[in-house]
Amino acid sequence: MTDFDLIVVGTGGLANAIVLEATRANPDLRVALVGPRARPGAASVAAGFMLNVFGEQEKGALDSSVARSKFDMLLEAKKLWPAYLETLKAAAGGDDLQINYGTFVLNNGSSSVIDDENFEYIVAQALAHKAPHQLVNPREITGLAPTESCRPLRALYLEDEGTIPSARLFRLYDAFLSRARQVEVIDGSAETLTLDGPGGHHAVSTREGRTVRGRHLVLAAGAFSQKLLEQHPDLAKRIPRLFYGTGAAMHVSINSAIPDFTFPLPDKCIRTTNRGNACGVHLVPYGPDSCYIGASNLVTRYYEPTPRIAAVHGLLQRAMDELNTNFYKANFSMIVGHRPTSADCYPLIGGTSVKGFYLASGTKREGVHMSPLIARSIVAELQGKPPVFHAAFRPERKLIYDMTREQAIQKTVLHQFSGAYQHGLKLPYSGWEPMLADTLRKSVEEVYDKLGIKSVGIPPELLNMYKHGHITYAGE
Repeated sequence: MTDFDLIVVGTGGLANAIVLEATRANPDLRVALVGPRARPGAASVAAGFMLNVFGEQEKGALDSSVARSKFDMLLEAKKLWPAYLETLKAAAGGDDLQINYGTFVLNNGSSSVIDDENFEYIVAQALAHKAPHQLVNPREITGLAPTESCRPLRALYLEDEGTIPSARLFRLYDAFLSRARQVEVIDGSAETLTLDGPGGHHAVSTREGRTVRGRHLVLAAGAFSQKLLEQHPDLAKRIPRLFYGTGAAMHVSINSAIPDFTFPLPDKCIRTTNRGNACGVHLVPYGPDSCYIGASNLVTRYYEPTPRIAAVHGLLQRAMDELNTNFYKANFSMIVGHRPTSADCYPLIGGTSVKGFYLASGTKREGVHMSPLIARSIVAELQGKPPVFHAAFRPERKLIYDMTREQAIQKTVLHQFSGAYQHGLKLPYSGWEPMLADTLRKSVEEVYDKLGIKSVGIPPELLNMYKHGHITYAGE
């Protein structure tokens, strides 16, 4: 058994950022980073990594005070990234990686009214917060060549919302770790979590047989953190449950050796608005011959190492229909990540009632974006200082309900409609859409009524978790 000052469990964006920040704050700190080097299923590894704040907004997203607090954290994290990236490159021994600024948000007419509403909300929030932006002609966007039936109605260019290729980011983290003499990377899957053991130390044992102890322990293993928390039921019951927000995405490449197969790719991020319980379809450019396209989203209790056929089919269809018809002749490989989704869709960040034990999870698709700020907050707590991250998102708390029943039901119906259209729904004329909307609404209301939920609302992507008893409604 080996003793450390700090143990960090996880190998994704949050875990790596915490190790970097901790070793910068105290170069003598002895740190163990525990997790498989291949990072299977990590959300940030399978992400396109968009530094999008306004591009992620949905109609009414900032109506509650807690939502505005999270929005403030996202804005603050985005401001940190330029300097943070330079710090990481220096720690890794140098690199020319830069943020590719500029994001086009499309208002697509092939989905449903939710696209229009969310697009208009993004424009309004960009205006209200004086974020650099401009409305542009979709036909002038490089590399955008959708089918005629899926041409975007409008497009917004967000000047300071950009992207970073996640694969290159993690190569930098790996280079940093190989140079950090005070950090030991333990290549193994954490299997046992011992809190407040002999001498007040915490311990982690891996499936491969290694055990380490430390005075401080940060659990930053994304959705995989839940199984370790459940080994301590008294603590786990005070923390909102974590689920797997499983997302399928693609690495796409063009075979430039075949002249007829080449076509121009976008040089900036292109995305639709959030819809269908996911973040829409989006493209992150890697270079003239390759890009990332993502992503689906399905919240489950289970780890799924490979994508579902429906997710792959939908993503391929959206890529060819809404982004570029020429993708039919491109090559691709699938990747799968699991966004850590809490039982109220809000983050779980900071210290717990167990001295020296901290949690950093529940960040959905925003973990790597917020990682510099979250790392700074966790390390401040390690040093006995006040946390930087907002107190509303402490791990031990009651579930946050920040929508009314009516708001949430309406939003759920819109997302379900949007998802159905994206998967090929076609309705006849003469009022079929209102009839189907009424049917969907009644099915959602039935879930609410059976659970006795009278005034608050459930996040649309978690409705099935409530319906099947995986989240318990504790009353208003």
